[in-house]
Amino acid sequence: MNIDWRKNILRSPTRSAGTPKFQVAAPSGNIASPNTAVAQPMIPMQLQVASRPMSVAHLLPRMEITKFDGDLHKWKDWWAIFRTLIHEDQSMRPIEKFSRLKLHLTEEVAGAISYLDLTDNNYGKAIDILTGKYNKPRSVKADHYIAITELPRVERQDDFKRLRKLHNKAMGYALNLGNLDQTTAQNEAIMEILTRKLPLELISRWHSKTRQNNMTLEDFFEFINSKAEDWEYAYSTEKQEKKTTKSETSKKNTTGEFHYHTDSR
Repeated sequence: MNIDWRKNILRSPTRSAGTPKFQVAAPSGNIASPNTAVAQPMIPMQLQVASRPMSVAHLLPRMEITKFDGDLHKWKDWWAIFRTLIHEDQSMRPIEKFSRLKLHLTEEVAGAISYLDLTDNNYGKAIDILTGKYNKPRSVKADHYIAITELPRVERQDDFKRLRKLHNKAMGYALNLGNLDQTTAQNEAIMEILTRKLPLELISRWHSKTRQNNMTLEDFFEFINSKAEDWEYAYSTEKQEKKTTKSETSKKNTTGEFHYHTDSR
C-alpha cells in the first residue's frame, strides 16, 4: 500500500485474484479511497441476564409453633400452624412428627397421649385423640354466643370509646359464628341482643331504620361504627376549638401586660 503524503490519500495497490481485501477505516474529516472499504462501527455486546424475582421469604419473621395449652378456642389456630409446618411435611417420618407433636404440647395436654409409645403407627392415633378431645366447634360456638350476651351495655350515645369497644368485640364474636351480610335466624338473634346494649337514643334510631329497610347484621355494625365516628369527630372538633380559644386568650393577656408595662414607663 502506497501513501501519497502530498495529498494525504491512501492508495491501494492493484489487488490480484485471491488477495484478501483489508478493511481500513477512513480518518475523520478525510475522504476514503474508492477502493477502500469503510469499517462499520462496532456495536458493544450487551449481556442479557434473565430477570428473576427476588424472594423475600428470608426477610419475613419465622413462623413458630407455640405449645397448645388445652384452650378449645386456640385449637383451630394451633392445629392450622402445626398441620402446615409439621403434619403435611412429606420429608419427615411419622415418628419424627410424633416427637415434634409432644414438644409442642403442655404437660397437661400431653398426658392424653403419654401412654402411646413413640412409633410411626402411633402418630396418627395421637392426632385422632387430640382432635377428638379439643376440636369442639359446637362448644366454641356456644362460648361466642355467651360472650355476646355478657358484653356491657353502653349508657350514653356520646360515649364513643365504649361504642367502639362494643362494636369491635361483638363483631369479632359474630364473625366467628358466620357471615354478617346474610339474613339468618342466628344473625337476627345476635342483632336483637346487641340492640338492647345500646343507649335509648340509638335504639330508637336503629328501629327507625329497620322499619324502612331490611337490615342485616353487617348494617347494624356499620350503624354503631358510624355513630362512634360522629361523636369522636364532634369531641375532637370541640377540643381543638377550646385549644385555639385558650391560645388566643393567652396571646391577648400577654399583649395587654406588654402595653401596661410600656405605659407605666
